[in-house]
Amino acid sequence: MKIRRVMQDEINIFYELIGEIEYSIFNVKNEEHLDWLKKRIDRLYYSGAEFFGAFSEKNNILGVIAILIDVPPKGINDGYNSCEVIEMGVQKDVRNNGCGSQLLKYAENYVKGYNVYCMYMHTYAGDYDVIAFYGKNGFIPVGCIPDIYGPENEGMLYMRKIIKYNK
Repeated sequence: MKIRRVMQDEINIFYELIGEIEYSIFNVKNEEHLDWLKKRIDRLYYSGAEFFGAFSEKNNILGVIAILIDVPPKGINDGYNSCEVIEMGVQKDVRNNGCGSQLLKYAENYVKGYNVYCMYMHTYAGDYDVIAFYGKNGFIPVGCIPDIYGPENEGMLYMRKIIKYNK
């Protein structure tokens, strides 16, 4: 497996996977769905998000991760930065084979060069497989916003992992 940065002009090869990350019923062939996704991805790139793709030796798409490093002005946060994992997903046929863990580790190593103190992410609080995956990779739950998606939903769970700590 090889991992590399994905520029905005080539992100379209990930539309189907990113759409599924967002909504399990996403349909890349539905013009409204696709238009929404393109606008979302454009906003992420505009905000400074960086996308990294995982590819097989035959150059097949295996997974994708999008991160956003927050670098505040000098003198704030004692020089530490934070990083949000905005999107993270692996193709169904290669799940549970370490691809997602390798993508996360790649992102963690990448952000160390930016003096990132912690990485954080949020997921649907009822998605126990995703929560277990992040837990296995060192993320711990730090907060939950209940029923943010409606009265019948569990809400949004925030998780984080300390990346760099200097005393």
